[in-house]
Amino acid sequence: MSASPSRYPRYHLLDPLRGVAICCVMMTHFTVPGDAGSTFRDAVFPVSKHGYLGVALFFLISGYCIAGAAARAAESPGSASRFLFHRFRRIFPPYWWSILLAVALALGTICVGGKTWVSIFPLDLRDWLLNAVLLQGPFGAGDIQLVYWSLTIEIQFYLVVGLILLLPWRIEWMVAFLAVASGLWRLFPSLPTSGTFIAHWGQFSAGMACFYWLYNGHRSRRAATLILLATAVSAALAEFVNPLPYLWWDSLSRPLVDALAVAGAVLLIALHGADERLCRQPVLAWLGWLGMISYSLYLTHNIVGVRVINIGMRLTGLQGLWWLAFLIAAFAFSLAAGILFFRFCEKPWMTFPAAQRKIPRIPSLPLQ
Repeated sequence: MSASPSRYPRYHLLDPLRGVAICCVMMTHFTVPGDAGSTFRDAVFPVSKHGYLGVALFFLISGYCIAGAAARAAESPGSASRFLFHRFRRIFPPYWWSILLAVALALGTICVGGKTWVSIFPLDLRDWLLNAVLLQGPFGAGDIQLVYWSLTIEIQFYLVVGLILLLPWRIEWMVAFLAVASGLWRLFPSLPTSGTFIAHWGQFSAGMACFYWLYNGHRSRRAATLILLATAVSAALAEFVNPLPYLWWDSLSRPLVDALAVAGAVLLIALHGADERLCRQPVLAWLGWLGMISYSLYLTHNIVGVRVINIGMRLTGLQGLWWLAFLIAAFAFSLAAGILFFRFCEKPWMTFPAAQRKIPRIPSLPLQ
């Protein structure tokens, strides 16, 4: 990539935000199975059930990062192919490794627990093939793992941005056009959005608008303003016309989540000047470390951590302190699996400089 590092400097606060996002997602997945009535679980779940907003935060951050990657790619010939190659190389190999991990642990469950293949993976050959290329969402196929639904949305984002790079118009104005078009599309309940990028474009484009506001000059700031306004207005209108629920177990709607994404983008713009100072705080340093391995954690926590919770359910019913004990164990095993997965399955495919390919060191907290 030909852009100098000083032109698009790293926004360090994004790593702690990734750490927050993965903690939210893990907490949701580890507390939903605990329906046995544990006092601890009943006290935590009213808050933890909103942890799926971590995925929306991932989309917001992804929009910012993809806008930067597309801007750098556009400065040299073959921008679309180069952009898609690096994005696909970053996503697919670790994803395929996680499928192999899921299958390996499932085979162990079949041998030890007496379950059948179909009970663990109720999928046909078409579902498996669509999962292999992350197109299960738009084609209505089942997911091999629960968390894979968001990756099929992510891949659609990449394809859309890659297509925009082939067009002669400035990318930020095309993103603004799509923000308006997707907002209008969602106002009509009869038009399909499930499993497609349209349902989540507001979160993604809000992140792109944040990048354009910070780095690409006054013309891009006008486009960024249009993107944020289009997303906010369409979210407000859709909340009245077509307030689809984001997930079945919660009352928050998709339009409201888009509005939160716009608020998040505005907050990121406001905090940009204090980026390095904020990231020196010990708590944010820890969250930044989690953020660096968040993709590996995202791919493996449902395979490893939820299995720990399920074992606890069978052995103890997750009553009383048992729920808390197995929750801690789920986080511990997931963290260990995420670190190993990062080292052996994700790190070799990372596209950023070799100096950053090491497993990030766990930050030390200063003694008080």
